[in-house]
Amino acid sequence: MDHYRVISVGANGHALALQDARGRCHVATLLASSPSSWPTLVGPAPSRGFQVLRAEDSGHLFRLIFEQVDCDRRELLERLDSIAAD
Repeated sequence: MDHYRVISVGANGHALALQDARGRCHVATLLASSPSSWPTLVGPAPSRGFQVLRAEDSGHLFRLIFEQVDCDRRELLERLDSIAAD
């Protein structure tokens, strides 16, 4: 299982920038409302498409669509802005 932390949230509250335990960055769309604070998330290795991640502390499940996997900071910010604008 991989561990993820949310490093940025788009203006719409659904676009997320995630960083895994290896330091790689990913962009995902949250398929529900965003919590007020983000716990550490645990789930399968990152891959494009639908994923379910679990909050490490509470077990709460978050349904996400990974839009971009293993991207650099510039790509991360561009994609985050693009999703937030949709």
